[in-house]
This record gives sequence, structure tokens and C-alpha cells, in this order.
Amino acid sequence: MKLRKIFSFEFAYLAGRISTRLYLAVLLLFTLVMKLLVTPGDGVYTNNTFHITAMTVIGGLIWLVMGASIAGEAAARDVKMRMHPLIFTTPVTKFDYLAGRFSAAFLVNALLMLSLPLGVLLSFYLPGLNEGELLPFRSWAYVSVYFLMALPNAVIVTAFQFSFALLSRRVMPSYLVSLLLAVVAQVIALSAA
Repeated sequence: MKLRKIFSFEFAYLAGRISTRLYLAVLLLFTLVMKLLVTPGDGVYTNNTFHITAMTVIGGLIWLVMGASIAGEAAARDVKMRMHPLIFTTPVTKFDYLAGRFSAAFLVNALLMLSLPLGVLLSFYLPGLNEGELLPFRSWAYVSVYFLMALPNAVIVTAFQFSFALLSRRVMPSYLVSLLLAVVAQVIALSAA
């Protein structure tokens, strides 16, 4: 009961922030602009699975900064506002409190990551943006990219960002974790190539 109340309060706070709405708009706009800038080669359909995946992965790198803001804010806001001594004087367990906060931050981050495949989908089917021939609509291409790539990344990255912000009681370490994860991902990609 308390976990659900903490979750709903935190989700309403994080989702209602103007910055969260701006993050959503930036991610959607990113996919639309990338559709205009990136053109596949001759004989390649613009809505192929590789293109959908690549746009989601590149957008995920941009999301790292946004996710750090959301997870770090959820973890360190009470310390920043100097009300953390009051929190544990109430009959709320530490697990309920932290699980509610983390769950809300994860759900907001998962919804932000959902905007990437949704934006790619919109970029192919909005009037005026489509320039080439398209493959038949395959919902599985968008759903699989979200559930196999974007959502697991959101879980892992939000957990790291939340943990580091919680342990340090500041938001900045969540940004540093994002930077470290981006660099490590690039190093792994280059070494695998």
C-alpha cells in the first residue's frame, strides 16, 4: 500500500515536470530529423529493421543524459531539499520508499525510451516525410526493438544511475555513470568490430 502511494506520487512528480516533456519532445524530434538526414542506399527500403534499430540505439545514447536527470532526481531530491531526516521518521520502510522511487524513475525512463521506436514509426508514415518506397508495415520490428533493446537498457542504466545518485546523495554521479556507460559501449563496439 505504501509502496504504491510512493510510486504514484513520484511518478506524477517526475512525469509532470516540464523537463520530462521536453525530453520527450527532443527524442521525438530527433527521430524525425534523423529520418530527413539519413538516406539508405539504392535498393534499400527506408523502414528496414536495421534502420529502426540504429535510430533507436543512437537515440538511446541521447537518452542517457535524460535518464540520468530523472533517476538522479528521484534518488537525491530529498537530500537536495534537506528533508531526508524527516523521511524515515514516518512508518515507511526503506524498501518501500526506495522501491517506489526507483520504480517511478524506471517507468518514466521506459516511456521516454518508447518514444524512440514510436518516433521512427511516425517518421515513416507522417505525410510529407516519406520520400522512398517502404516495406509493408511490420509492428514486430518496432515492438522487438523496444522490448529486446530499449527496455533492457532502460532497466540496467536506470538502476546504475539511481544507485550511484542514492549512494552519493547527489545527482551528478548519475551523469558520470551515463558518460561511463556511453564510453564503455563505444569501446566494446569498436573492439567487437
